[in-house]
Amino acid sequence: MPRTDGIASRLLVVDDDEELLSTMSKTIERHGNYRVETASCCKQALEKLSSKPELSIVDICLGGDEPSGVELVKMFRARGCLSFVCMFTGLNDERTLFDALLAGADQYLVKPLTVADMDLDRMLAIARGEIRVKYDLDPLYHGRLLETREVVEREIETLCDLHNSGYLEDKLLSEKTGVPTATITKRINRAKKKLGLTNRSQLVHFLTVLSGYGARYRTAR
Repeated sequence: MPRTDGIASRLLVVDDDEELLSTMSKTIERHGNYRVETASCCKQALEKLSSKPELSIVDICLGGDEPSGVELVKMFRARGCLSFVCMFTGLNDERTLFDALLAGADQYLVKPLTVADMDLDRMLAIARGEIRVKYDLDPLYHGRLLETREVVEREIETLCDLHNSGYLEDKLLSEKTGVPTATITKRINRAKKKLGLTNRSQLVHFLTVLSGYGARYRTAR
């Protein structure tokens, strides 16, 4: 949903292809009330954070000796950037997807894509907290992704229960599932370690974003 106050939404687009950047920024601005800034390297992108973009669209593969888009997103988050981050790439690869989500990305799209495919207003509305989208985690569908990081079946089961219950405290989740509280806590902590996450809020963000992967094939609730 577009903003109703008439103020242009601030976007940052990062890609090493300057011709593509120019075309994309002009196309996006024609589609709505957006103010688009662009960056063709990590240094420029980090400098542009001072404008506090609401939405950052970052190519995963930045050329030359540049850090990857995944590394750039890690830098964004390390600097306290709260921008909604959508990563796009020509690589439809599950390991790349995982790396992007673990770095702090909020969405992952595969090229080729149009501005309509991006659904910018929806991403901005999520970023502003105007809409909330909830998808279940599926032990089979998402479990195969978690298994690539050596998260085992019982841990996957507990992570799915945790997310699908709305992130109950371990004791309440125990009462709901019949699994002892201590076992739930151990499974969650082991999974966090395998995923390289240090706290509960990181895990919640990761699982929430992961649940949306493949969402067009499932039903939102």
